[in-house]
Amino acid sequence: MAGRKARGAGSGAGITSRDVAKALNISQSTVSRAFTPGASISPALRDRIFAAAEKVGYRPNLLARGLIAGKSNLIGVVLARQTNLLYPELLYELSGRLAERGYQVLLFPIGDAASVQDAINRIWSFRVDAVLATGVLDEAAVSAFEQHGLPLVMFNRVFDLPISSVSCDFAAGARDLATRLLKAGHRDIGLVGGPEGSFVGAEVERGVRAALAGWADARLSVAHVDYRYESAAEALKLLRREDGGLPGALLCVNDTVAAGCLDQLRGTLGRTVPGDVSVVTFGGFGPARWQSYRLTGMQQPMDQMTDAAIELLVGRIADSQSGVERRSFLPVFMEGDTAAI
Repeated sequence: MAGRKARGAGSGAGITSRDVAKALNISQSTVSRAFTPGASISPALRDRIFAAAEKVGYRPNLLARGLIAGKSNLIGVVLARQTNLLYPELLYELSGRLAERGYQVLLFPIGDAASVQDAINRIWSFRVDAVLATGVLDEAAVSAFEQHGLPLVMFNRVFDLPISSVSCDFAAGARDLATRLLKAGHRDIGLVGGPEGSFVGAEVERGVRAALAGWADARLSVAHVDYRYESAAEALKLLRREDGGLPGALLCVNDTVAAGCLDQLRGTLGRTVPGDVSVVTFGGFGPARWQSYRLTGMQQPMDQMTDAAIELLVGRIADSQSGVERRSFLPVFMEGDTAAI
């Protein structure tokens, strides 16, 4: 036995939960409960089991255990290769909270439309229990999940198909933001929207147009660019008037583009913000709150949205026949230094 423990001390090779149970004179099922998140076991006994496991070199194979029970305990997250400050924070929060429930996140990045099918094929291969996807899947891809019976929850994307989703109410938030600009005296508004076909971009534009509909003297110009910081320069060129002027207010679809617009205005173009141009954004994450930016805009309620996504994912794993749910959350206005409103 001593030689067996020595071999396993570094890697856990050959050491099983039976060895831990024997060392403590307890049942194997008790050891198993100690390594199962949420299982009923006293903290003191769990600590003793963990200490004994460390001493003999036992490392539980959670993936194998899950597969025996018909689950992998893996949650797939499909993430687009796009610069959006929301998604790193989402991934961090999601990973931590799912780990508390015994699940491990497996990331499936998508670089472009051509890599969508490759990512989906890898999802089938890893036998994940459910998938959370950002707004990168089309209807054909979503239908494939239905056909495979794999629970899918969309994040910030809503389909007409019977698929559960968690999203921010972008249209309502954009309408509120545009209304604030209008009431502050802005009549010439430039929308730095997302790329053509973007769900978020379309919803933001819908909300802005709804706000402007009641103001006969309001003017809206739209620049469709991608979500990169560098795209701000292109957006400002598209929005520039024939006389070289710019709209008096810019409403940006996310923080990354808003930060780019702010730097272009203050640096390359020599404009003051908000003196010459007001800049507002949809997001409110990370660098948006840094002192040099302090962007004004709408903030998505990340905590609520993450909790809702986890609840839907875990619920669908437990009951694959549970009904479709679509949860929408209102954004919160975020005070900042970049808009005269």
